[in-house]
Formats: sequence, C-alpha cells, structure tokens
Amino acid sequence: MKRFLMVIALVAGSIAGCSLFGHDEGARGSLGYIVFDSYTQDTTFGFELDGIYVDEDGLVWRYHGDEPWFPEELRLGMVSESDLLKKTEGAKRVGSVNPQVLGEMIELIEPASKGEVVREMQSFERSGSVDVAYLFDRGTKRYQQVVLKGTGTWSARNTTPEARRLLARLEEIKRVVGFE
Repeated sequence: MKRFLMVIALVAGSIAGCSLFGHDEGARGSLGYIVFDSYTQDTTFGFELDGIYVDEDGLVWRYHGDEPWFPEELRLGMVSESDLLKKTEGAKRVGSVNPQVLGEMIELIEPASKGEVVREMQSFERSGSVDVAYLFDRGTKRYQQVVLKGTGTWSARNTTPEARRLLARLEEIKRVVGFE
C-alpha cells in the first residue's frame, strides 16, 4: 500500500510539473507567458533564430529556429500571443531568475514602456539582435513590445533609466545561462 501511494504521489507530481512548464491557458497569470525576450536573427547563409526568454514564473528558456519566423499579424510594436509562442516553440529550460529580482524587473517594464526609442541607420546587416520586455493584454492576447536595445541594419535603444537597468539584468541572465 505504501508503494502504491508513493507511485500515485510521483504521477501526480509529474502531471503538476507538466502543467507548470507547459502553456496551459488556465495557469497563466496577468503577465502572459513571456515577460522578457532576447534573440538574434541571422540571414547571412539562410535563416537562424536563437534566443532566450524569461516567463512569468522566472524560468529561463532557450529556443532556436532555422525556419523564417514571420508573425501572422503585423502591428507596429505589438505581437500576438500565438505568434510569440510559435517563435519560441520547442524551447528548453536553461535556468531561473530569483523571484525578488524578477519582481524588481517586472516593476521596471511599465516605466520603460513610456521611454523614447532612438533608432539610427547602420550599415546593411544580415543579422541583428533584440532585447525586449513585454506588456501583456489579456483581452486581446497581444503583447506590447518594449524595446530595450536592438542592433542590425538599424540600432535602437530605449532612453529611460528603467530600460538601462532592465538591459543590465538581461545581460546578466544571458551570461549566467551561456547566451552571449
């Protein structure tokens, strides 16, 4: 009987773990699945997309794609939930963020969203990187992109001190999980 109860407890724990790491509609909070995203895209010899994201629970996931990712819905500064999930499909967990640090980072998103993003034309590049935070709208299931920094054909930087602080934290997270 004791062995039977242990097996049931293990199965129940496994099921709970699966729903925790899966994209279960009921499990998502008000932040959406993805809170921070950092990725590079290279089209020099085909297509390659490599990135990490931090979910609302502070879990860090790494994703990779070799097929072009084009959002179905093109709206400046917005991305639909389904498009974002398609981009990060097949991600593997590579780390986590301290809950207190994550809370501090989340508090900086709203003020960073009010900042000016300065864009400058660079030379023609076939690769680039983007660091963003997201504000999720549950009603429309869309994420507002809060650009922190971007490089490539255009460079972009958010001028707020909150964006600089978020970018410093993201850089630290990238170093820790080996995504540089």
